[in-house]
Amino acid sequence: MIRAIRDGEHARRRRAWAAAAVVALAAAPAASQVVPSAPSPLAWPLAFNWADSALLPDLHQYGGYNDNILNSPPGMKPTGSAVSQTAVGALGRMFIGPQRFFIDGRIGATDFLDDRSDSLHDHALHLGWDWRAGSPCKGRLIATASDTQTESELASGPGLDTLRMRAIEQQDGRCALPSGFGLAFAAGALSLRHSLEPASALDNDSAYGKLGLEYDRPDRDHAAIFAKVTELRFTQDAGGATLPNSALSDVEANYRRIFSTWVQAEAEGGVSAASSAAGGAPPRAIGVYKAELDLTGSDIWRIALTASRKLGSPVSIEANSQVSEMQGVSVGWRSSPKLSLTVSLSRLWLENGPTTPGLYGGTTLIMLSGKAVYQLTPFTSLTASCQRAQRSLSSGVSYTDVAMIGVDFKPYSLTGP
Repeated sequence: MIRAIRDGEHARRRRAWAAAAVVALAAAPAASQVVPSAPSPLAWPLAFNWADSALLPDLHQYGGYNDNILNSPPGMKPTGSAVSQTAVGALGRMFIGPQRFFIDGRIGATDFLDDRSDSLHDHALHLGWDWRAGSPCKGRLIATASDTQTESELASGPGLDTLRMRAIEQQDGRCALPSGFGLAFAAGALSLRHSLEPASALDNDSAYGKLGLEYDRPDRDHAAIFAKVTELRFTQDAGGATLPNSALSDVEANYRRIFSTWVQAEAEGGVSAASSAAGGAPPRAIGVYKAELDLTGSDIWRIALTASRKLGSPVSIEANSQVSEMQGVSVGWRSSPKLSLTVSLSRLWLENGPTTPGLYGGTTLIMLSGKAVYQLTPFTSLTASCQRAQRSLSSGVSYTDVAMIGVDFKPYSLTGP
């Protein structure tokens, strides 16, 4: 009898434990939805949304070789060197209601390991305010102070040139009007200084204003017509090659169309005029244009075609203005979720004109470049690039080849400040 009672008690306990187990298994999914398990401390940097941070840092380290670090012209033996490039930057943002303020700072060092006397240090600082006035008006006010090495497209002559820029600009101002129209405006003042002695003949201060009328149909068409006036003041007397003060004016029309999810096109045309250095001569006027075609078949590939002709401030000659023409094609291909490849070919022609010893004068620059980016982690990527530049001058042709490989750490993705 006692044994039967004990067996019955054990049976009841087993049934109770079985029922409890069934209830626990049924409640587990619901509990996991209400109270998620705490992430591992090692997973926190990946789980944190860095794009929402008020301070966004980035770090870049590259190494490679440049076989013509001084942009030597034809007839001169080029100087080559191993190159190390380091850049550190940060973007800070603050929101006050609809107003957005930002500060973007960059410090960089380019060390030529075989010729340390030519090493460079760059820096740039941008202070900005993305402002809104009610719902119809918005724009960006930005102040810039930068000292950076002049890019190949803007190189005025042989040697290493650092371009110093100080500017304050009201960019992309727009006030909405009825029926999809808008009033567009921009204005600014800039100061440009070259460290290379011959290029100092191109130093200038300028101020500009731009006013136009836009029409925008969301996700489809954008049209605009605008007028722009720029006043240039050269800081040196070029002995008759330039006027102390010069004016550039533009009247242009622009049309952009989104044909489909994979075809976009933009066209712009107009007339630009500049003061003539010849005493009493009428202003110089030329037709200008810009055209872009963007083909994006999928997330895997993209092709961009560009062509332009413009009249602007002088880049490589002593003159009140200089014509430049550019054609380019770029092909991008994402071979896998982590690996992307880009190949670009461009041609830049700069008009000839009055020159000074040490300036290139007119030039034709053809550049072929390739870049591969491999995403090591969500924040870190490995980049390898190569570039070949062919510069054609009246005295012949010179070449510059650059190959670099490096690591980029950037825990955020933004197209701009």
